[in-house]
Amino acid sequence: MQRAVTVSAPAVRRLLIRPNGSLSSTAALAIVVMLGVLTLGIAVGFWLVGAWLVLPFAGLELAAVATGFYLVARRQGDFELLVIDDAHVELTQRKRARRRHYRFPRYWTNVWLEPGTHRWYPSRLTIGSHGRRVEIGSFVTDDERQELSRQIVQLLRPEAPQATASVSAVSMARPAVADRRSTAG
Repeated sequence: MQRAVTVSAPAVRRLLIRPNGSLSSTAALAIVVMLGVLTLGIAVGFWLVGAWLVLPFAGLELAAVATGFYLVARRQGDFELLVIDDAHVELTQRKRARRRHYRFPRYWTNVWLEPGTHRWYPSRLTIGSHGRRVEIGSFVTDDERQELSRQIVQLLRPEAPQATASVSAVSMARPAVADRRSTAG
């Protein structure tokens, strides 16, 4: 996950959340071409010795690998931009070339970190107010999601004490974070 906090004005804070994109589109294309040359070279060799059925399956394998690289590259432009000013919290999400924009009043905005329904399910981080909640940080790991929730709470409530062991420790008079584990008891 790549995060950047920039302060462009004293009261405006921006948090940019992007998935990790360690492979450029040029490198992905080079890998697919190299795999294609190698796979088709071996398949043509088998075709020349009489095993002609290897060639179509090599083509299917190459198509599957290229499709996988395409699907990963299509998600490279996804991001979530959280802008917090004195009065509002604005969230802009771009997922799969679809852009959505949400706006919440800052004072009433809450952050919820919910554990997964099973041990192997990821947690969910949502932000919202007045009955509207939007998931944020869906493409980051659970540890990064916990750190992200602490960071958002600190940006929303700079006067609140620093979060320590658990996210729900930040809640004071009006809880900024609701953790389903702590309220289930």
